[in-house]
Amino acid sequence: MAKEKAPETDFDLGFTPEEYEGLKPNQGLSFRNIMYGDYTFEIAGVEIQVSKGKKPHNMLKVTSRVVAALGDEGKDEIGSENTNFFAGSPQSPDFMKQRLKALCIAAGVSMGKGGKLTGSMFIGKRYDASVVWELSKSDKLDDFGRPKMYVNARIKGERKVGGERPATLNPAAESLKAKQYQDAGTNGSVDAAPWDAGAGDVGEVDTTAGDEAAGFIGESEVDSIGHAYRAVVAIGGADAEGARETLIGAGIDPDGPIDINLVEDPEIKKSYLAKFATPAESKKVGGLPPLNGSAARPKTGTRPAARQ
Repeated sequence: MAKEKAPETDFDLGFTPEEYEGLKPNQGLSFRNIMYGDYTFEIAGVEIQVSKGKKPHNMLKVTSRVVAALGDEGKDEIGSENTNFFAGSPQSPDFMKQRLKALCIAAGVSMGKGGKLTGSMFIGKRYDASVVWELSKSDKLDDFGRPKMYVNARIKGERKVGGERPATLNPAAESLKAKQYQDAGTNGSVDAAPWDAGAGDVGEVDTTAGDEAAGFIGESEVDSIGHAYRAVVAIGGADAEGARETLIGAGIDPDGPIDINLVEDPEIKKSYLAKFATPAESKKVGGLPPLNGSAARPKTGTRPAARQ
């Protein structure tokens, strides 16, 4: 009997067992940010990620899952996840270390026996926080050569479960511009942030090409955290390079203007003011008037000859 012919669908896709095991499943759902608002989160995963740059350091990538909505508008978000980055080593920039401390206090994570802080301590811990939408430029261009935008849902205002939201935090107001952009002409679909889209993350931004490697967000969108990082860059020192790298990764011009009044960290503000005089302070300092007089009464004539 002749050998039976194999069916036409019986062909090899060419994957090795190792390649197949390395694939991540994707159910084809389009990317969608967690709705801005207040939630209770549970830490579902942590991992260390190396931040590249002149001053390498470890970042703690924390994945938090919504387990309760603190407002009716967010109940559909239960089960959704969000990732954020915190200090993962003593070499991390000071502000990232302060963000780590805030998360630890909110989630009830403390040093274990032997004075160690380990990743496993975070798993399963719960905390309340707010989600804010931020509109940022990506390094991709649209059909008109303009930078594409993405809406990034960022967790901030971490606090203990049941704690009050910080008085200066208003998720709806802070998210308005990003929501208007999403609603205007994108039919609810926007590009995911690089670290959510799987195309990299803040630790993989190529900083070798300089600050123009990607477009920067508008100055009106730079929050107090961005101004604090800029102040660290301006002050200089061991943390300056890490702060610059973090700003570039977030799409913020590291050399942009600094509004020191928005910097909440007292040590950063103190160091900045000690090194740079603000315009308001300069007015308090006496001194000679400009050589050319005032704009209303400019000096005229010629300088007399020097005496012999």
